[in-house]
Amino acid sequence: MEIGRASEMAEKVAGSISATGTRRRQVETINNPGSSKQRAWTVVLASTKGGCAKTTTALGLIGAAHDEGLIVEAIDTDVSQRTLHEWIGGRDDIRLTVMRPEAAADYVRASQADIILIDTQGSDAPAVGYVLSVADLVVITMSDSKVEIDPAIRLFLRLRERGRRVRIVMSCVDRIDSARVDRARSRVNSAARLWTTIPRRVAVKDAAASHCLLSELAEARPVHNRFVDLLKEILEIRDKTRRQEA
Repeated sequence: MEIGRASEMAEKVAGSISATGTRRRQVETINNPGSSKQRAWTVVLASTKGGCAKTTTALGLIGAAHDEGLIVEAIDTDVSQRTLHEWIGGRDDIRLTVMRPEAAADYVRASQADIILIDTQGSDAPAVGYVLSVADLVVITMSDSKVEIDPAIRLFLRLRERGRRVRIVMSCVDRIDSARVDRARSRVNSAARLWTTIPRRVAVKDAAASHCLLSELAEARPVHNRFVDLLKEILEIRDKTRRQEA
């Protein structure tokens, strides 16, 4: 079953996510002034296959949110691989939970975090639809390979047709092939914002092996700064959405 179809089914099961969570502290530089209560903003990392840098992007965004002073919670729903848990599980300063996709909705409702980041299984398994149903924003990850670009764009278009907020992040291992990036951007078209990150795989692996965030390794700081920029765009989308819903 396609992820888009699974998401549609899951939306009927999970219903509308409208519960609010209480903030534990105010972050003046990011949160809206006067907002004493806001539910957690949920970002789901998704793709139709493995190896597309979903967990790398989750790690980068967790570190960026942590450094910005946000209360961040991470959920690893890839219970077979548990890669995110292997990378940063056990840290006292980051709340990370491993759970099946079907349990994500209840967890999100009860969260008191500022932002929730959910790493998913790289597949079109129906269970992934449960996670997509609770997303405020879906971030689709891909490399500059045609093998990953085509399914990523198909997923983007399906989710957009269903009214989902979607962004695509491109992850290049060593260097940017500008021609490939331009082709991908033209295919996604102006309706999507294509962010290009360049995680040096060695730096990311070093951070993961040490249970470190990217900001905690000097050689990974340039990569970390890219994720800070990505987080800022995510928060801009969040704040704009909240203003429209107010």
